Amino acid sequence: MAALLASVGCSVVYPPGWHQAPNRLENFKARDTYVINPWLYLHRLGAYKIMIEQTAFSMESFGSDNSGNILWGLPLQFGWQFSSERTRDLSNMTSCGFSTGDQCISYNSWWASMNYYLSIVPFLGMIHAQYFQVPPSSIRIMSPGHDAHLYCNDFNSCNNIQPRLVTRWSEFFTLLKNESLRRDLSTSALKDKYLTAMWRAHVESIETALPLFKGKESWMSDVENSFGTNWANLVHFIATTHFSTDNKNTVINQIKYLPQRLLWDSDKPPKAPGLTSDQNKALIVFQVFDKLNYYTEGWLLRVWQKTMCTPRRVESDVTFWRISYRIRSPPSWIFSNCSNTSGNQVANLVLEMQ
Repeated sequence: MAALLASVGCSVVYPPGWHQAPNRLENFKARDTYVINPWLYLHRLGAYKIMIEQTAFSMESFGSDNSGNILWGLPLQFGWQFSSERTRDLSNMTSCGFSTGDQCISYNSWWASMNYYLSIVPFLGMIHAQYFQVPPSSIRIMSPGHDAHLYCNDFNSCNNIQPRLVTRWSEFFTLLKNESLRRDLSTSALKDKYLTAMWRAHVESIETALPLFKGKESWMSDVENSFGTNWANLVHFIATTHFSTDNKNTVINQIKYLPQRLLWDSDKPPKAPGLTSDQNKALIVFQVFDKLNYYTEGWLLRVWQKTMCTPRRVESDVTFWRISYRIRSPPSWIFSNCSNTSGNQVANLVLEMQ
């Protein structure tokens, strides 16, 4: 972890296996079709790599070496899931993910199943947005050996599950193509348009996937299960901030706040061994947000969305966190990229309250 933190100062930090993953659709060609097996780590990572490289031209003003691409959050999150062993088969019904060097992604993994809707579904959206000069029917996404009906693998089957699912991602990728040609938008305005569309699609994927994979939660420990569902539900709050999921932002916050190993029932946050103080505190915060929103029947999220980024909201939330959870100040990502309050204004207000 220390080595990865040290490398954040570089232009781009890559998920594990990035340089071995395919970066062109042609790499998946098998006779007259293109076959992607999302149950192999490098294949799913390759789908991400294609998305990152195909959209580089739309976000070249956001950072050098495509570092500002807001899609980086997706493969980096998948890489974290894989390296922290969250994509292996915790049901013990198969040996998927347990062998040294094993590239297997288990359909029994709740994390891997949720991620399917944030990897293959966006990729299908890119196909529908006509990024490739091949018929969509020539691109084949392989189904898992079990529960295949839960994993849609083309535009029609996904929209049968949720009519807006692939459409949201298709709209996002179409926006990238169209808006990148405009010269009347500032970089910040363009980025905010992209983030609005991306987070809308992201939330749609999460909301669609959560009820589908309730049955896979039982393979995790209660503590890991709680963390996973809390993290998924927190996406609604993060999306409202228009958090920029570029390479640097994602890496810094992922390392700082997310546990780098599976959680077990013996773990008792905020004193789980092997986790940093920030990671332990974050687990509590994730749980608090989820429980408060649940017991208020969504009121907390509605208020959050209405008052997001106002100075009064920042001040009241910082005070709330301090008093209730003994946290000196909330994580910076909560207030980043506010559309009606600049990041500097928020930072200065938080600093004044130290």
